[in-house]
Amino acid sequence: MSEGNFTWSAHTIRYTDAVQTGGGKDKKTITVDDIDMYKVRVLVW
Repeated sequence: MSEGNFTWSAHTIRYTDAVQTGGGKDKKTITVDDIDMYKVRVLVW
């Protein structure tokens, strides 16, 4: 099930700062309920 109103959308951004946390262990989230954000996954930075 999608987190947003559409299968391509979400209301939550999940991210880590792998450089500062030494491997991305400190996960952070930002939630915006008012808009449908397009889902993107970065495989290689």
